[in-house]
Amino acid sequence: MTECGKTRGRVPTRPESWPWRAWQRLRDDERGAITVDWVVLTGAVVGLGIAAVATITTGVDPVAQRVGTTLSGASVVSLGTLGQ
Repeated sequence: MTECGKTRGRVPTRPESWPWRAWQRLRDDERGAITVDWVVLTGAVVGLGIAAVATITTGVDPVAQRVGTTLSGASVVSLGTLGQ
């Protein structure tokens, strides 16, 4: 490149400006990649946990209400002499 930023007879394949070089360094730098992997993995596990709890909660509520209704109508039998 010449001092005025133009090439002699050839077209530059990519800009040589500061933002472009910074982007290339950022793109090619692999430091911190494992952190990104762990964040994505942890987010997926948390999301699956929330989905599982929501699914179980909607299925358990009607059953719990039926059990509560049944138990509230039940009576306790006296054990007589067996419980002494």
